[in-house]
Amino acid sequence: MSGNIDGQLIVGGVHFYPRPQVSWPVQSGLVPSLAAHHQKRDMGLLDAPTVVLVPDESEESGLVMSGMGGVGKTQIAAHVAHSSRASVDLLVWVTASSQDAVVAAYSDAARKILVAEDNWDPDRGAQAFLEWFATTKRPWLVVLDDVPTPQLLSRLWPPNGSAGRTIVTTRYRGYGMTGRGRRVVEVGVFTPAMSRAFLLAELADSPIPSTEVDLDDLAADLGHLPLALAHAASYVMSRQQSVPAYRTLLADRRRKVEAVFPKEYELGEGHTRTIAATWQVSVSLADELLSGVAPVGTAAALMRVAALLDPNGVPTDLFNSPAVLQSVSTAVGEEVDGHHLEEALHVLDQLSLLTVDRPGGQTRVHGLVQRVIRESLISDGELAVLARSAGDGLLQIWAQADLSGGADSLFQSNTIQLLQHAGSHLHHPEVHRVLFVLGHSFRAVGQLSRAQAHFLDLHTTIDRLRGGDHRDSLVCRGELARLEGESGRPDTALTSLEDLRADCHRVLGADDHESLSVRAQLAHWRGVAGHPAAALQEFEEVLIDDLRVLGPDHRDTLSTRGNIARSKGDCGDHGGAIAGYEALLPDLYRVLGPDHVVTLSVRANLANQRGEAGNPAVAVTELEGLLSDLKRVRGSDHPDTLIVRGNLASWKGSSGDPAGALGEFRALVEDRARVLGDDHPSVLMARNNFVHWMSATEGPVRAVREYRALFADQTRVLGPHHPATLATRGNLAGQVADAGDPITAVAELTQVLAECRQALGAAHPHTFGVWAKLVTCRELAGDISGAIEEGKRLLAEMLIDLPRDHPEVLILRGNLAGLQADPEDPARTISEYVELLADSRRVLGQGHSSIFAIRVNLATLRANAGELDEAVAEFQLMLREIVSVRGADHPEARFVRSLLNEVRMLQR
Repeated sequence: MSGNIDGQLIVGGVHFYPRPQVSWPVQSGLVPSLAAHHQKRDMGLLDAPTVVLVPDESEESGLVMSGMGGVGKTQIAAHVAHSSRASVDLLVWVTASSQDAVVAAYSDAARKILVAEDNWDPDRGAQAFLEWFATTKRPWLVVLDDVPTPQLLSRLWPPNGSAGRTIVTTRYRGYGMTGRGRRVVEVGVFTPAMSRAFLLAELADSPIPSTEVDLDDLAADLGHLPLALAHAASYVMSRQQSVPAYRTLLADRRRKVEAVFPKEYELGEGHTRTIAATWQVSVSLADELLSGVAPVGTAAALMRVAALLDPNGVPTDLFNSPAVLQSVSTAVGEEVDGHHLEEALHVLDQLSLLTVDRPGGQTRVHGLVQRVIRESLISDGELAVLARSAGDGLLQIWAQADLSGGADSLFQSNTIQLLQHAGSHLHHPEVHRVLFVLGHSFRAVGQLSRAQAHFLDLHTTIDRLRGGDHRDSLVCRGELARLEGESGRPDTALTSLEDLRADCHRVLGADDHESLSVRAQLAHWRGVAGHPAAALQEFEEVLIDDLRVLGPDHRDTLSTRGNIARSKGDCGDHGGAIAGYEALLPDLYRVLGPDHVVTLSVRANLANQRGEAGNPAVAVTELEGLLSDLKRVRGSDHPDTLIVRGNLASWKGSSGDPAGALGEFRALVEDRARVLGDDHPSVLMARNNFVHWMSATEGPVRAVREYRALFADQTRVLGPHHPATLATRGNLAGQVADAGDPITAVAELTQVLAECRQALGAAHPHTFGVWAKLVTCRELAGDISGAIEEGKRLLAEMLIDLPRDHPEVLILRGNLAGLQADPEDPARTISEYVELLADSRRVLGQGHSSIFAIRVNLATLRANAGELDEAVAEFQLMLREIVSVRGADHPEARFVRSLLNEVRMLQR
C-alpha cells in the first residue's frame, strides 16, 4: 500500500502535519530476528496470515500473550510481525521495559509519519500517534514486547476498534491486562512433539547423531522450555558433544546452569538473555511490586523455599505454615504474616514465576526456574536453614492434611525433592523427622519395597555419620524389622527384633521409650508368626513396664492394652478380648477423645470380636455406627474408612446376606482402586474377599477364574511367597476341588503347604489354613484315611502353640470327629461331639456359625444311632432358635426343617 496522509492533527495546541514524503509501508522499531527452526504454536488467530488486517467490530483488536520467561512469547510476536509486513502500512515494535521507553517509541513512530510545527515533545508526539490510530484507515500492527505490569500502559494502549491490532507480550497474567477488545492467551512450554521437532532441526548438522529417545529425554530434563532447548542445542553444537553426554553434565548439580548453557555472547539469533538473567529480572520485579504491601524481599525469600521442593506441585499451605513464615521473617528481617505470603504468592503468580492452583491446593514452579533460584539466590549457609524450615513446614501440614485420594504422594514427592537438594543438611545436627515420616508414608500406602529402600538408605547414612549406636540408627532398624514382617517374613522380623532389643537395652536402657517399643513389636510379630499365647504373655509384661515408666494415660500404654485384648482374641478368648476392649474404650474417650484414630480403631476391633464371638448382627450394627463417624471425621475415601467398609461387608455376609456382601465388596474394590491404586495391598485384599463371596453366591467355576487373576497380580506385586499370595493359592485350590477336581487340588495344596512352612513357618495362621484345606480336599477326593492322618498331624502341630479350645482347633476337632466316625461305635463319636459342642459354646458363644454345624452333626449322629427322639428334640430346638433370630425363610431354617422331617419319617 502507498500514498499520502491528508489533513492535520492538533494535540495540546501543537499542530502535527502529515510528513509530505511518507513512503508506505513504514516500520518503526527493530523486529527481533526469528530463531532458527521456529516452531509454530497452535494459538488460534496468531497463525493466521491475516492476523493484523482490519478486524470486524465483534473481534478483539488487542491480543495479550502472557507466560513465564523463556516460553517464546517474543518469538511468537516476531513471527506475526515478520509474516504481516505485506499486510500493514505501519508496523511498530516496542521493547516496553518502561513507560518512558513506550512514549519514546510512539514518539519516534510519529516522527516518521507526522511533522511537528514547533519543538518536538515526546509526550505530545506519543499522544498524536495514539490519536492518529483513532482516525486512520490504514492497517497497522503495534507489538509491545515484555511489558512488566499493566500500569506501564496506562493511557498508552492503542485504541480498540480501529484499523489495526495490538499485540502485548508479558510475564504478567493478572486481571490488569484484560479489558474490552483484548484477548488474553496463556503461552506455555512446547509439547513433547514440538520439542522433538525443534531439537531434530537444531541438531541436524551435528557430527554426533542423536536418537529420538535421547532428544525426548533431554526435552523432559529441560521441562520443554523453548529458551532452554535453544540454549542446550547451541551448547551441544558448539562443543560437538553427544546429547547423552550433555544430559550427564546437566544433571550434575555441582555445575551451575550457566556452565552448561551458552554465555551471553554465544546466544544465537532471536535470543538476547541467558536463562538466569531472564528469571532474575522477574524475581526483582516481584519484590518491587510488593513494595508497601509486604516486607522487602518477601517474594525472593518465598521463591527460595519453593526452589527446594517438587516442581510439579508444592502444597500451597506449606508457605503459610509456622515454620516457613518464621523462615521468611528471619530472611527479610521483620515479621511476615499469612497475608504477606498470600500477596507474595499472588504477585509471583501474576509474573508467571509460579502457578498457584487454588482449587487443587498446589503451587507449581518450573524446574529450571528452581535451579536458577537455588544457584543464584541461596548460599550454602542459607540452604541449611531453608532445608530444615521446609522440612518443619512439611511436617506441620502433613499432620493436618486430608490424605484421602492419594494426597500422600504430594508430600512424598516434596520430601524427596527436599532431600535431593538439601543433601546432608537434613542430617545435621540431627536427622530431620520428615525423613522418618516419609518412610512411614510409603508403608501406609502399601509401597513396602520403597519404604524398605528408604529406611535402609537412611540407616546407612546415619551409621556413617553417627555410628550404629545412635538412637536414630536403632529406630531405623526397628522400622526395617517391621517392614520385614509386613512383607510376609515375620520370623525374619523376630530375629531382627531380638538383636535390636539387646542393643536398645545396652545403649538406651530397658526403660527407654524405644526399648519398650521394640518389645511391643516383638510381641506383635510373635502373634503374627502363629504364637498368640506367647505374644499375649509378652504384651502383659510390656504393660507392667508401660504403666511404671509412662503412666496409665500414655498413648503407648493404651495401645498395649488394646494389643492385649487383640491377643486374647487371637488365642480364641473372644470374651476376654471384648472385655478388654470395653474397659479400654472409656479411657480412650477421656484421654484421646472420641474422634481420635486410636479410639476409632479400637471400636472397629471390638465390633470384629463381637462377630468372632458369634454375634455378626451386633458387629454389623456397631460397624455401621463407626462407619458414619469415620466418614465425618476422616472422609469417605480415607483408608481407615475403606477398611471398615470391608469389615462391615464381611459381617453382613456372615449374618446371612452373601449377595449383599458380594455387592458391597464389588463397590469397595472400585473405590479402593480409585483412591489407592490397583496394586495396593488393600485392593488385592478386597478382591480376595469379593471372590470369597462370589463363590458363596455364584459357585466355584467363576471364582476359580477370579482367584487365578488375583494370584497373578499378587505374585507380581507382593511376590510369590507373601502370606496373601500363598493364601490365595490355597483358596484357589479349594475352589478347584469344589468345582469337581479334588485330586488336582490335593496336589496343589501339598505344594503350597510346603512353601508356607518354608516361607512363613509351621505355626503361621496361613500355614494352618492351607493345611486344613488339604485335609478337606483329601476327604473330597475319597482318601478318608489320608485325610484323617493329615488332620491328626495338623492337630498335633496346632496344639504346640494353641489351646485345645482355640476356635481353629475346635473346627479341626469337629472335622476329625466326623472323619473318624465309626458306625460300629456311634457312642464314642457322639461323646466327642458333645465335648466339642460344650467347648465351642464356652469359647465361641451360642450364636457362632461353627455351633450350628456341630449341632447339626450331633443331631444327625443321634438319628443314625437310633436316638430318634433326642435327634428330633435337638432339631426342633435349633429350628425355634433360628426362626426367632433369622426368620422362617432363612436358609439355615429351611435346612434344619428338612432334616427334622427326615427324622420324623424314620420315627414312623
